[in-house]
Amino acid sequence: MRNGTYQPLSRPLFIYVKQQSLERPEVKGFIEYYLKEGPWLVDQVGYIQIGDQGYDLIRQHFAKGATGTLFQDVSQVGLTIEQLLAREQ
Repeated sequence: MRNGTYQPLSRPLFIYVKQQSLERPEVKGFIEYYLKEGPWLVDQVGYIQIGDQGYDLIRQHFAKGATGTLFQDVSQVGLTIEQLLAREQ
């Protein structure tokens, strides 16, 4: 569990999906699998977890059919994925 005292160097791992592709059941199914199994898979390969709140926000983002980046063209250094997703809520 992260308490903020140590933050290893890291960067987010993204997958990008075109809005049109989300209409395909196999693509939608893959994304749902990815979001459901993501925390387990991240642990298996030794990546850094984003936390349950982050996954919940990402699932909400996906359920709304939202696509695109959260980073826009502005530096987001120091913000967590949770903070970026919460801005959109």
